[in-house]
Amino acid sequence: ANEKQVLESHTKTPGVLTKLVAVSGQPFLQALNVRNPQRGKTPKNRHVRFTIQENINQGDILLLILWVKGIQGERLYGHTSCIVEQNHQPFKKSLNHTYHPGAEWQQLVLPFEAKANHPALQADFLIYLGYQKQELEIAGLALLNFGSAKYTLNDMPRSTPHPFYSGWQKNAPWRQAAYQRIEKHRKGMLTVQVQDANRQPIPGATVAVKMHQHEFGFGTAVRLPFYVKNKPAAKKYREKVWNVNGDGRTFNLFIPENSLKWPFWERFRWPISHDEIVAFIKQARERGIKIRGHDLLWGGWVDLPRRLKEHSSDPIYIRKEIRQRVLDMAGYEGLKGNVNYWNVINEPLHKVDLERVFNRPPGYLHELAELFRLAKEADPRAKTYVNEYGFLSNGGMNLILQERYRKLVREIEKRGGPVDGVSFQAHMNVRLTPPEVVYQILEEFAVLGKEMGITEYDVVGVNEKLAGDYLRDFLTIIFSYPKMNHFNMWGFWDGAQWLNNAPMFDKKFRLKPAGKAFLDLVFNEWWTSETGRTNSAGELAVNGFFGTYDIEVQYNGRTETKRIQHTALGQPAKVVIDF
Repeated sequence: ANEKQVLESHTKTPGVLTKLVAVSGQPFLQALNVRNPQRGKTPKNRHVRFTIQENINQGDILLLILWVKGIQGERLYGHTSCIVEQNHQPFKKSLNHTYHPGAEWQQLVLPFEAKANHPALQADFLIYLGYQKQELEIAGLALLNFGSAKYTLNDMPRSTPHPFYSGWQKNAPWRQAAYQRIEKHRKGMLTVQVQDANRQPIPGATVAVKMHQHEFGFGTAVRLPFYVKNKPAAKKYREKVWNVNGDGRTFNLFIPENSLKWPFWERFRWPISHDEIVAFIKQARERGIKIRGHDLLWGGWVDLPRRLKEHSSDPIYIRKEIRQRVLDMAGYEGLKGNVNYWNVINEPLHKVDLERVFNRPPGYLHELAELFRLAKEADPRAKTYVNEYGFLSNGGMNLILQERYRKLVREIEKRGGPVDGVSFQAHMNVRLTPPEVVYQILEEFAVLGKEMGITEYDVVGVNEKLAGDYLRDFLTIIFSYPKMNHFNMWGFWDGAQWLNNAPMFDKKFRLKPAGKAFLDLVFNEWWTSETGRTNSAGELAVNGFFGTYDIEVQYNGRTETKRIQHTALGQPAKVVIDF
């Protein structure tokens, strides 16, 4: 068959629009223009299908080749998946490749091994389109079967993904807008007025305005069972927890990683006492470091005490258990009043065992609303959050999940649940989400009117230099967003991190490029430390980042000091220091 016949052989789901178009300047003359004007309920819900005409045997090595060009999409130039699967039960897949087309033609070369026997006309190649509204073009489609005897997958050529992400360039347009937002939303005028005992201004006094701690949260998860060990590596780990920059400055937000989770708190699997956990939290709070509680409840059996699954058919028993858990934990002596943010429910869109117990919405939504109410009752000062993943990773293309998250928050509030904030896990992978897309996603969540936080940042699948560049850009776009109030890494050291791949330090505590980027931004570029002399009105004004400051005034051989809060709330700060 020629290229026109191959392209014309497609079928499509209702609502998808296709047409053949002429192409010049490429190694093909025809392309299939594909337009999906409406987001699907699932990615597969809207697709284009090509039925495979030849027999394929299990174990055969095949090569799928096609050219793709993005025209437009809700996120950049589109988001698709290339699938080869049976067209009957059990719909076994042999290829599943997710792809973000660019504005220029790119050839995809995708080797795969057949996972089942596919007689002629019983397997399909599909292009999923339901992720979003989008338009793209495909051309040069071919499927080559090399059999099973001569070659392996390692012998096959394959497409190499672009090593960068959109917007990585130094002159990328998003940067200037982000810098302007940081100036507008993260800084403010701080005026120090020096006067004598008669409240007369003192000109010429030397004033040092020294930042002590950020108002915005820059934090990390801390693995407490390792933290308390008597080992050289644990000692070094403790030192970094309290002095990450090497000059006495450190994080201003901690998550006690797994220590507050329900099964671990009950010590089925956790070698650390409640007293040790509370002591760490109190020590942090004494230093002005905020605490994020992770978490009051997960919805999956694997994350709950075993007895709940044993009573899975008894919703009354489970309702009593989960409500008591929230009250006991949020109100626990030493935690109450010291936890600034609670993840009341973690991963509710992915962990659905409890949802099934309560027969799905609306019953489960009522239970979630009640849990938020109880958390606020147990500790009125703690902010209540929902925490989920899958929104900022994978190019930020999961629009369906993002809409479900917004709907969930609305439904909880509709039933009386006081939700203070929404948080985003940020386990990023090789499909690094462009900063401008991260900003777009946050804008779409701003309609909820909630504060926001990043809870679990890390990056896998990219080299250290790229990971460093990306942390710099991701943190910049996050810090620039006014409703965002904290950024938290899911561990800072490779030796105490769930993927053994933390952003900041390797196992020998050597600083990685991403760690250097974090320190440079948080403690240098976004840090205020200025010294000057008061003017004729006895004042010195500094445009400083919001946070805690130590003000030191020297005049006539005397020194006065004061620690103050320079906050984004209220009027420009004015500090009066009397001599």
